[in-house]
Amino acid sequence: MERFMDVSEAKVIIQSRWPRRAPRTDVSDTLDADDDVGLLPVGAAHSVLEQVVRLLPYIRHKGDKVTMAEPLDPAALLPACTAYWTYPGSLTTPPCTESVTWILFKEPVEVSREQLANMRKMRSGEASLGGVESMELLHNYRPTLPLGNRELREYGGN
Repeated sequence: MERFMDVSEAKVIIQSRWPRRAPRTDVSDTLDADDDVGLLPVGAAHSVLEQVVRLLPYIRHKGDKVTMAEPLDPAALLPACTAYWTYPGSLTTPPCTESVTWILFKEPVEVSREQLANMRKMRSGEASLGGVESMELLHNYRPTLPLGNRELREYGGN
């Protein structure tokens, strides 16, 4: 995995299609809540993602590496329904280059509260020799930007 990105970085405000969740109006509301993060709702543990989450304590910082004992099937991380929305966008961290194609699945993939807590312990930089921790990945966002003239496309069924 070249880069771990908290899904909350998507900064997309889409009318909720999941009636059991109240739609968030601002990403900062989502980040401070413990019931879901952006488009990664808290619920049941994701068994395949757990293969990665178990290794997170060993790869907290940029440049850390670990060998997986068992193979990981990336397709098993996807929802059963692979219908999605997509749009051209930008990185959410400086220099905010418009070089990203965001893909948002219509069916959310749930993670457990424990899995989310472990992902939130990731760091954005290398471990320092002085024991000072690098910046948390949490709260590395910017305000939501308008869609502007970018085209939002829909693929797959409802």
